Amino acid sequence: MADSTKESREECVEGTTIQEQYAEALKRKKAGELTVKINVDVSEALTGLKAVTREAREATKALRELEAAYDWRKRACDNITRAIEDAESSKSITDDIRRSYE
Repeated sequence: MADSTKESREECVEGTTIQEQYAEALKRKKAGELTVKINVDVSEALTGLKAVTREAREATKALRELEAAYDWRKRACDNITRAIEDAESSKSITDDIRRSYE
């Protein structure tokens, strides 16, 4: 019974003895290695990232709509400019025709 308690005290989580773990730790220390285990709850961060992604999608959609409206406005202005130029050209042609008959 004394042997089983001694063994249970020396056993670790992964079934290795304390001496084996100590020897392994010394090897890692000599090799300059460090092992760290971190448990982090990232649920809030993921929720925040999802919100940022959703807002970015909405902003992109709004920019596309603005771009489409700007393109429509630019085309309308170009059409009006062409119409004015055509009207001025027509007026000068009409004036030329009138002068030729005078």
